[in-house]
Amino acid sequence: MKRLLGLCVLVLTFPLMASAGGDEKDPSKWVPIKIPGKQKLPEFTDIEEWVNSKALSAADLKGKVVVVHFYACGCSNCIANYPWYKAIWKEFKDKGVVVIGIHTPETEGEKDSKRVKKKAETAELTFPIAIDNKTKMWQLYDNHVWPTIYLFDKEGLARWGWVGELGWKGARGESHMRKKLEELLKE
Repeated sequence: MKRLLGLCVLVLTFPLMASAGGDEKDPSKWVPIKIPGKQKLPEFTDIEEWVNSKALSAADLKGKVVVVHFYACGCSNCIANYPWYKAIWKEFKDKGVVVIGIHTPETEGEKDSKRVKKKAETAELTFPIAIDNKTKMWQLYDNHVWPTIYLFDKEGLARWGWVGELGWKGARGESHMRKKLEELLKE
């Protein structure tokens, strides 16, 4: 599965919002990614280092609802999503949700793992973070946009996704994500 979630990312890049049921000119009408088929949570490949956690595997996450978000520590849209990740982690971690940040550098300076760790500490990001400096995870998911978020159910199947800033100009990504998390926890 070299390009695991690539099709779903292409379904909802910003210029294609209208075709996914949203309106590209009105972020308040944007909708989550439609994920085709039964795509499994991939193994974490070529991770340089884990922050706030031991190395995790897909097997470690079985029975949990998993939020995977790709970000870069210098990306303003990614930073704007931090409050949502922190709130979800705080509210749901004891209910069976695991938030995992996958830091994939957007610039050469973001490849410095000390810088990534310092920025995570300053921003009070306490959930597990995988440093993807070789961009293997980014490529595996066939990502094209920072930030991108995926939700996986308790069986490890991809069930939901969002491309971009959750609340950008009235987008309701955070309410979509919260609703889907609650649904997946009940399953």
